[in-house]
Amino acid sequence: MISCFLSCQIAWSFIMRAFKDQRITPGIEKKAFRSKLFFHRQPLRKKVWLRPFFIVAGVVIFVISFEFYYKDLSRRISRSISRVEIGTKLVHVSELDVKVSLRGLLGQGFFSLDVEKVKSQLEGNPWISAAVVTRVWPDTLYIELEEELPIARWGSQRLVNQYGELFSPKNVEKFTNLPSLAGRDGEERVVMRQYRSLSQVLASVELKLTGLRLDPRGGWTLALSGGPTIFAGRNEVLQKVQRFADFYAHQRGLGIAELETIDLRYSNGLAIQKRSLPKGSLNANGVAAIN
Repeated sequence: MISCFLSCQIAWSFIMRAFKDQRITPGIEKKAFRSKLFFHRQPLRKKVWLRPFFIVAGVVIFVISFEFYYKDLSRRISRSISRVEIGTKLVHVSELDVKVSLRGLLGQGFFSLDVEKVKSQLEGNPWISAAVVTRVWPDTLYIELEEELPIARWGSQRLVNQYGELFSPKNVEKFTNLPSLAGRDGEERVVMRQYRSLSQVLASVELKLTGLRLDPRGGWTLALSGGPTIFAGRNEVLQKVQRFADFYAHQRGLGIAELETIDLRYSNGLAIQKRSLPKGSLNANGVAAIN
C-alpha cells in the first residue's frame, strides 16, 4: 500500500511538472532598463514538446498504481462466500438443488465471485425460469428464484408453463393430473389458447376437457374426463363445440360415460357412437344391457 502511495505521488509530480509555468523573461518596455538587464543571465524556455510525455507518463503510472492498489485492497477485505439465503418459497426446486447448481462457485471471494455465472448456473435448472443473485456483505449470497408454473403436459416428456412455453423437467410423469396437449413444436401457444377457449365452453355444461390434440393436417381432437373422444375437424372448432354443449344440456339421462366418440365434422349436426356396455350392466337410465 505504501509503494502504491509513492507511485501515485510520482505520477502526480509528472503531471504537475508538465503544467508548471514556464520561466520566461518578461518584456521590458522601458528602454532605460534594457542595458541594465542585457548582461543578466536569461532563463531558458522549457521544451514544450516534453509536456505530452510528462502527462502520458503520469497517467500511466497512476493507472497501474491504482490497479495494484485495488487488487491488494480486495484481497485484504474480501471474504469467501460461505452462506446462501433463498428469499423465495420453493415448490418444485429444493435447497439441495440450488446448492448442487452452485457447486464449484461457493468458496470464492466476495468481490471475485461472478454473479452472472451464478445466475446462469441456476437458470440451467429446468424448473427455474429466472434468478436474481445479490452479494450481501461480508460472506452471503442472496438468491430470489422464479419457478416455472406447469399448466399442461406436452406429449410424454415436456410440460407447458403459464406463458405457453415448453420446458423439460425430469419428473413429468408426476403431473398426470394436468391436461394433455399435443401438436407440432412451435404450436404450443396455439394449442394452449384453444384449450382455454374450449374448456370454458364445456365447463358451462359441467364437462371437463382433459386433452387436446392438433394433428399435422390441422384437425382438432378433444378428450373429456371419463367420457368420449370428440372429433372437431379443422374449421369453426369453437362453434361446433358450443353446438355440442347446447345439445348435451338438453339431453336428460344421457350419461357422458356411455359415449365412445362424438363426431362434430358436419355442417349442421353431429354423430354419436355409444360404448358397448358389458352384459348385465346398467346404463344411465337403469336399464340392463343385453348383448
